[in-house]
Amino acid sequence: MKSTLIALLILCSLFTQAQNTFNCDSLLTSKLNYDVADPNELFNSFKLLRHCGLDSIDVELLLTPQVVGALVVGDAGKRELTYDSVLQRLKPVLASDEYKQMKENAGLIFAKRNWDKVMYQQKLKQAEAKAAVDPEPPAKCPGCTMRRTYYGIPSLVYIDEALKYSRKVKKPVLLWFNGFACVNCNKMRDVVYVDKELSNYIKEHFVLLDLHVDDFTELPEEKKYRSETLNKEVTNWGTLRVDYQLTKYGTQHQPVLYIINHKEKVLAEMSYTNSVHDFMKFLEKGLDNY
Repeated sequence: MKSTLIALLILCSLFTQAQNTFNCDSLLTSKLNYDVADPNELFNSFKLLRHCGLDSIDVELLLTPQVVGALVVGDAGKRELTYDSVLQRLKPVLASDEYKQMKENAGLIFAKRNWDKVMYQQKLKQAEAKAAVDPEPPAKCPGCTMRRTYYGIPSLVYIDEALKYSRKVKKPVLLWFNGFACVNCNKMRDVVYVDKELSNYIKEHFVLLDLHVDDFTELPEEKKYRSETLNKEVTNWGTLRVDYQLTKYGTQHQPVLYIINHKEKVLAEMSYTNSVHDFMKFLEKGLDNY
């Protein structure tokens, strides 16, 4: 009886191992499922590689806007990506000395991420406490839909209203593609939040349109539509903004900022920076070109 039980346990173990191997092999040859408008889906897709070439720390460290943008988002629509093709492109990174050192310090990196998140949430609450959540629209823009940003500068919500208001007040639009869950976006917002000269400059010279691509608030029924670019139904604000960014400007990363006129001509463009000087130079360039 005992020997029979042991034999059954061995068979179960072998079956489980074979099943895991089969599942892993099947996963690597399958298409990578992701949606540029849904970072949670992308994260869950990467997690599936935990037992097929990556471990949990690899998944956490490599899931950054820079790496994901280079490995996945930049290839959207160009070719079919499989889990194995992504894994092969990750292997040089995994083998590098820089990455190995980073992995050794993973505990400190994760602790800093959590601390940054806590500090960001505290600053966000402070900013919301100082400013009205639903600010009154400017006198020259009656009926405009506005919201208060994290850094206390009112932002319009709709692109058509921003363009009309831009033409009326003769100011360029600062189009800011943002993300709540984007680390570099948070760092960039902090630059504006801390430097009052910079935030006042934006407030005085620009019409701000601050657009979060991971805002999954559902759109009103009349605003929903099917995107040919994304080949899917657009049902929330984040997807709408991803569709607009990709269709109009051909980019999918955040943060990215464009200064445009009321005809949507790009006057200046900038990606991530934590330099007040560089940020101000970008604003001045856009204003000069306007």
